[in-house]
Amino acid sequence: MDFNYIVRIENQEEVNIAENLLNNEELKCFTVSTNVNANDFIKKAQEAEKIVLCEGENLVEYYKENSLDGVIIDVQDSWKIKKDIKEIKGQLDKDAFIGAKCHISRHESMLAGEADIDFVLYSKYNEDKEKSLNMITWWNELFTIQSAIEGDFEKEDITKLNEVNPDFIILNAKNYENLG
Repeated sequence: MDFNYIVRIENQEEVNIAENLLNNEELKCFTVSTNVNANDFIKKAQEAEKIVLCEGENLVEYYKENSLDGVIIDVQDSWKIKKDIKEIKGQLDKDAFIGAKCHISRHESMLAGEADIDFVLYSKYNEDKEKSLNMITWWNELFTIQSAIEGDFEKEDITKLNEVNPDFIILNAKNYENLG
């Protein structure tokens, strides 16, 4: 696999699958939903020197309780994107990784980028593949902030993504296993 993959964990079944992926040297990063009890997994991932991010509600508390490396902030329904990001950033360690999950919207993406994030994440791939691919292409041509795309991918999707070159592909543990 030629991409930088991030494995998303959204339920207990995916925690179990992800534990089996900790020895995979290609995988450097996992993101855990805050509604999942993944404390043991997080400790094992940290011992394996993996990057662990969280996303969901109460993400600052989850980040702090588990000494995580960063967060993914969902700004898709925010009317004050920059303010929301800056408010959360102010509660994190200075070296925390920060991603912003955006609609397939240039405006949202640019506002998030202005808030000094590490990567912009487009999460609507399965709803509108062509628009998502166009958005990644546009973003990568104009901005130096890294890009990520999230979805449930088939092998032919990975071929299409190879053409637009996102910095990260985020997929669930079962999907990653099936692509391997």
